[in-house]
Amino acid sequence: MKKGLSTQIFIFIFALIMIALVLGFGIKSLGTVKNTADKVELLTFITNLDEGIQEYYAFDVGSNKRVQLLLPNQVKEVCFVNPKEPLTTTHKNQDFLFFLKNNKKDNLYILPLDAFTNPAPDFTIDNMIVPADQNPLCVKTQGKLDILIETVLYNDQIFVQIQQP
Repeated sequence: MKKGLSTQIFIFIFALIMIALVLGFGIKSLGTVKNTADKVELLTFITNLDEGIQEYYAFDVGSNKRVQLLLPNQVKEVCFVNPKEPLTTTHKNQDFLFFLKNNKKDNLYILPLDAFTNPAPDFTIDNMIVPADQNPLCVKTQGKLDILIETVLYNDQIFVQIQQP
């Protein structure tokens, strides 16, 4: 009788270990799926914004449209910048300002900078500018971005300007 009881205890312990492993793996997998879904949502946002900018780039000067795009909840601000122009506004995030001064290529930033490391928190969208007196233009988000895009003539070139509505 004792032999059967000790075997039963080992089976019970083995079952508990297996349940713990399955639960741990399941929780880890759910976290990975959520992280991947947020990255896909961010890249969808970038793609949709880029398509809207390129569409309005082909329109007449003065054409404008209000744009609302969904974002992951981790994104607190989206900042647009003219990287080759001097900064005319400031920002409370000193790391972001340091980033701007050293990066003369990208013109779109996702804040906080550490919310998404891959894809990077900085992106480039062609033909996009912000008003010269609002460089960088940071827009607070709560799951969505609400901006106004307008086709403008700047230095004898056509651009799509980002503004707050």
